[in-house]
Amino acid sequence: MVYKMKQSCLNHPSKESYAICYACKNHYCFDCLKEGLQHYYCEKYECQEQYRKEKDFRDNPRFCDECLDATINETANSMFTFNFIGTTLRGKNNFCSICGSFISSKYFIFYGIPIIKLGTYRIIEIQKEFLGSKNKLTFLSRRIKK
Repeated sequence: MVYKMKQSCLNHPSKESYAICYACKNHYCFDCLKEGLQHYYCEKYECQEQYRKEKDFRDNPRFCDECLDATINETANSMFTFNFIGTTLRGKNNFCSICGSFISSKYFIFYGIPIIKLGTYRIIEIQKEFLGSKNKLTFLSRRIKK
């Protein structure tokens, strides 16, 4: 049997650690951390620089240089389904820690079953609206280079 020792906050040894700072990898309590797009950051200057960069991408959605280099300027366009026939995005993997984008594939679906893969794209979700039967997802997309 393996026992895990509870970590304490680097700044407050009497408090239990809530998470690890993504930049410096030290343990901190909830009060010592700021939540970024995908990670937590402590108050150290170097860590806050990384937090500000991540926050900037959250506030002004766009692809980072690394994701731009891995894609071409071709969009997935809009998705449309009627009675489970149409196009849709499937899968979310390879999340980018800088811009928050992920890789997803566009498919033609027939009764909800993916039939033809139409391409693979890097996606940034901007806004989701799910109102009854009207589902709306606003996103930025760029096609993955072959």
